[in-house]
Amino acid sequence: MPAPLDFFLEALPRRFSPGKAGDWRATLHLDTGEGEGYTLAIESGSCRIERGRHGEPTAVITGKREVWERLAEGCDTFKNAFVRGDLRTTQSTALLRFEKCFDLTKDLLEESESGERPGLRRELVGQTVRGEPVRAELARVRAFAEATGDDCPAYLDPEGGIVPPVFPITFMRPIFVKLLTEQETGGDVQQMVHSKQDMRFLAPIRPGDMVEPSGRVEGVTEEALGDTLTIEQELRASGEVAVEMTTTLFFRAPTGSRRRTGGKRLMTRPHSTGRSKAVLFEERVEVKAEMPLLYAEASGDLNPIHTDRDFARSAGFRDVLLQGTCTMALAGRSIVKACAGNDPRRLARLKVRFARPVFPGDTLTTIGWVEKEEDGQRALGFEVANQDGKRVLIDGLAVVRE
Repeated sequence: MPAPLDFFLEALPRRFSPGKAGDWRATLHLDTGEGEGYTLAIESGSCRIERGRHGEPTAVITGKREVWERLAEGCDTFKNAFVRGDLRTTQSTALLRFEKCFDLTKDLLEESESGERPGLRRELVGQTVRGEPVRAELARVRAFAEATGDDCPAYLDPEGGIVPPVFPITFMRPIFVKLLTEQETGGDVQQMVHSKQDMRFLAPIRPGDMVEPSGRVEGVTEEALGDTLTIEQELRASGEVAVEMTTTLFFRAPTGSRRRTGGKRLMTRPHSTGRSKAVLFEERVEVKAEMPLLYAEASGDLNPIHTDRDFARSAGFRDVLLQGTCTMALAGRSIVKACAGNDPRRLARLKVRFARPVFPGDTLTTIGWVEKEEDGQRALGFEVANQDGKRVLIDGLAVVRE
């Protein structure tokens, strides 16, 4: 009798959606790390699978048996497994199309008779994850500064230096992997967008420091078009809390699904541009073609939507996207130079809301103004717009120590 994994693989043709495949022709070799593997052939709106490796593959998809078993049980998705590195492929666009062409959840996820989608699990709230201590290596710090075009001397000093303001985000990847992809969240990471980021700097992290990351799910909020997940994070260095962060992720509801709120769109007040106040500084920067790849390598953000043009286009974008946190880092660079005497130690807080994608070749303009000054600190509002005047970062707030 075939094993459960074999049942899953051999049942793929019955889960095939010809309409979603269109005129796609592909030969996929599925490698479980054991035995002869499988060959999946898609052509002319039909699909067939057979044991062994046959024909010249369009792509080879490789993963250990336990990875495929999680997929078969509906405990994981191909996108999650790929982002973690548990599933590998010789062509990322083929993996994306493969998942779209098969209904891999129809027997695994049941929606209520009312048509409402399950949404994020409320049991996530309160869950805490602690990561292994990791060293802030000088080479990584320098690579991060180079990727964001930041030549501040404080990032290059091996003795009295400090890491760039947005660099602490790089320590949090293991935390997010555990919270979002190693358990059932009720959300689809393919429909997830990073909507807000808030960073508070309490003590410096220096090259060579051992950093201890941790994260806690603070809240799950229902909205008209999806669910919001708020994660609080903390980084400790030299025995004290160095950085606190709040990350807000938005999980879009599937197209056509009704909300528990009755499907009514929530009304929100327009975002203030702050332009009624006198401009304190303005700086332009061009997003070079290599910036998304350099930032991916320096930050550890390996999502192919930032590095693989074909993958990005298959997801509906005209080109790869610049990472939102890279845009945030560019804004932070402008603020430190213009308002903190190029001394990142004076930056106490950096907060943004991500409004729209940024692409290579875009010209970004950061504009800042004074919101208030008190207790030896200056609160600055800022926004970032592209060459068409469309804002890509909004609701920006930076607090600078005098």
